Amino acid sequence: MAYEPSELMFAGAILFPVDTLKDVISKSQKSNPKKGEGFEALDAFLDKILGSMKNIYMGEKLGTNSDADVIAFKNKVTIAKPKSGKPLTDSEMKSNMAVYSDIIRGISAAVCVREDVLIGAHKKATPTVYMTGNKWHPDIEPFNIKLNGQKFAYNSTDIMLGFGKSYYGISLKKKDTPDAPDPTLINKTFQNALAGPNFKQLLKDVTAAKTAAFAGIVLDAVNAGVISWKDVCMKEGVKAKTQKKFSDWANSPEGLAELIECKYIDKTLFGKEKYVNTKGWSGSGFSKYTGSDYLIPNEKDLGKIESGLSEKKVLKNPKSMRAYVNGRLKEKDMSKNAVFNSYAANMSKYASVLGNSLISIILKTELNDRLKAVRITDDAKIGKGKALTDVYDFYFFLVTGTGSVSITKKTEINPRTKAKSVVENANVSYSKGTSTSLKTILCGLTRIENDLKKKGGYFIELDAGKAKERNAAKIFLKLKRGTKSQSVDILEMEFRFKGDFMADPQFQAVLSKDFKVVLSSDMAAMYKKECKGY
Repeated sequence: MAYEPSELMFAGAILFPVDTLKDVISKSQKSNPKKGEGFEALDAFLDKILGSMKNIYMGEKLGTNSDADVIAFKNKVTIAKPKSGKPLTDSEMKSNMAVYSDIIRGISAAVCVREDVLIGAHKKATPTVYMTGNKWHPDIEPFNIKLNGQKFAYNSTDIMLGFGKSYYGISLKKKDTPDAPDPTLINKTFQNALAGPNFKQLLKDVTAAKTAAFAGIVLDAVNAGVISWKDVCMKEGVKAKTQKKFSDWANSPEGLAELIECKYIDKTLFGKEKYVNTKGWSGSGFSKYTGSDYLIPNEKDLGKIESGLSEKKVLKNPKSMRAYVNGRLKEKDMSKNAVFNSYAANMSKYASVLGNSLISIILKTELNDRLKAVRITDDAKIGKGKALTDVYDFYFFLVTGTGSVSITKKTEINPRTKAKSVVENANVSYSKGTSTSLKTILCGLTRIENDLKKKGGYFIELDAGKAKERNAAKIFLKLKRGTKSQSVDILEMEFRFKGDFMADPQFQAVLSKDFKVVLSSDMAAMYKKECKGY
């Protein structure tokens, strides 16, 4: 299991007292990154983290210098140093800044956990640190909850901290600054996010609607001349002799299916791509270099066609099929955006089951109940036969480490010689991390339910604000609770199409601004009664 550098930085940092962590930050001031100067505190702390690997359980065993994961991690965080007086290259500086940024984020999250998450004597105690992944250590394997049909663990803990019979599950996120967008709570393909028997019909309906929408886009592209109707095969080696015959075929169920499935596509013209993923366009003039108008030549040949032309420019050329499809996906009038409607209509249709499931999958609202159902079966464990939660305390937290190291450049003029020189400094941005407990999330959902007097359920609608601002092939939706006239936003969701348009889009979600206000400590104080029991 390859771990994120920031996860291992946190796992190492949490073994040190808060004062030590804050001291590292205070000593990390402006520096000269080209000369590799000014990072002594971060370099020294990185050595301490690397030394602490032997005390961290990585999967099923303690990390050792011979362990593949430890070796891979050390290779990832190698700091380049100037040689023979030569300054670091831009590439080496960029690599160093990435490593230092992950150290800062790891410290940020560790300070947050020490000060805001751990309770009582745990605040100053040294935890047993477990990295999760494909395999969990036997000590914590009972907490590794999986739901039927899902391909990923329901308990999304990245690092587990153990204190005797108490465990803290940390789901770790990171960002550069406090004002940066929140990290996603889920980032999976739509099919994987909703795997399981409850979603079979939804996924089937979405796929059918999406396929029909893209078939319509391909047909529109042919009608617009982006792809020539003369180049489309209706059967193996058979093309329409007239545009009317093509139109009659293309508007039939058989024709629309072929425009997407491309069983008979002329590969001498389109290569391995399907019509919807075609990058060139009819009449592009590429055929003299590739034998086809639709296949983009290599960079060398592109230069012959037009000075300075690159593949990137070709893909953005308004004549290209790639630009045409992207333009349709970016259509701001959602009534005309067929692909958006294929998702929105079906998600709204299944909103009640989908809403509760998304809340459970993304916010882990069933985790405590699932853990209560686990029985201890290992003879070596204390309390064999008892419920896991009757013997062990488990606290789940979303924690975000915040910080980065960035390079700033400033042109200075020598007052005597008037010569200009560029001075580079590295600025350390640090803020203590933030945390949200599962208890707080459950309490927040209860507050909303009580405020709405239990009226309405979950429903899904377009995020109109983001839809107007978008400049990429994305779909933005909101999961809301309540009624159309009175509701609270819970999740902001995004579908992103990249590469193959027919591939399953990436599905991401973050807490909405409304819900984050509900979860704030000021609101919590007003709702002590509703939160009783959490």
